[in-house]
Amino acid sequence: MTLLGTLLELCHSHYFCGRAAVRKRANQRSSAPTEIPVLIAQLNIHCVTSIMTINRHMLDLPISVVRSTLTEVVSKHELSSKQVRTIVDHYLDAEISGKSTHGLSKFLWDVQFYRDCRGEPFVVTRDRAITVVDANRQIGPLAAEYCVSLLTGTVKKHGIGLVGMRNFQRFGTLSSWTTQLANQGYIGVCSNSTEPLASVPSDDGVSTAPFLGTNPISV
Repeated sequence: MTLLGTLLELCHSHYFCGRAAVRKRANQRSSAPTEIPVLIAQLNIHCVTSIMTINRHMLDLPISVVRSTLTEVVSKHELSSKQVRTIVDHYLDAEISGKSTHGLSKFLWDVQFYRDCRGEPFVVTRDRAITVVDANRQIGPLAAEYCVSLLTGTVKKHGIGLVGMRNFQRFGTLSSWTTQLANQGYIGVCSNSTEPLASVPSDDGVSTAPFLGTNPISV
């Protein structure tokens, strides 16, 4: 196994251990994967200029090497070269920009679900400026890119647009998609739903069971 392959295996095991610990603290509320962010303190992944440094393991990895390894992994899923590039760029950009919870560690979690893809996304309903898409369990970044493309076409026609997506895999950092819209001269808002993860203090000051989602939003 290559040096980077060993690192990815190590990161993978730490990430799953972290998620298992979170689930245990949550009293096993659900056996399904959640969107709870996990800080992998043991690895402390961050990026410095053109070198990816893994603290405490004293490894300096050129981004080109990381990109090549991710490309190799994603290419095993019968995708076009453009689709592979979209996926790899998404996770790598998140890591480079300091959003490590949605960078390499997130990739290592998400990639296990890529085999669940059932096909290409498709439009379920469309009424003028409003569109509903069934993502067909498509890989998150690819499904989100499809929706952004639909949205820009709708906005050009109607001056405003709304696309709702269902049945999708995790599509990563929301800012990636609003940035695409901003680069085309549009003001975009992107949001996502989660299972109940947050609670508020009760009258007696004791925290209640989680009932609010930590829905991220990007503008």
